[in-house]
Amino acid sequence: MVKGENEDAIEMLKKARRLIPDYVHAGNPYRLLADIYKKTGDLEGQIRELEALTSIDENNIEGCKELAQIYYDRRRDNDLIDILSRATMINPFDSKVRNMRGTAYERQQRFNEAII
Repeated sequence: MVKGENEDAIEMLKKARRLIPDYVHAGNPYRLLADIYKKTGDLEGQIRELEALTSIDENNIEGCKELAQIYYDRRRDNDLIDILSRATMINPFDSKVRNMRGTAYERQQRFNEAII
């Protein structure tokens, strides 16, 4: 998409989000906006949409993982631990999620929690 198309899409998706804020199934505006923001380099916009999506759809493991990677890269360890704890509740057998959470605890020198 070019800049003008992105802006038009963003406005339409924001309108859709306002009209049906609880819609989180395939093609939902939160996911689509997050993707557009990622492609255009608007990391804060991407974070905002993913946080909104995962707060409404608490079992959205992919949204949790995407947020976790952003938090990890930005060293937002408290946010990282929170989102990874939720992801672990959704899928306790995901070793990548558990390892990333352990690393976040290690960064905070919370070693006892890192091994759980």
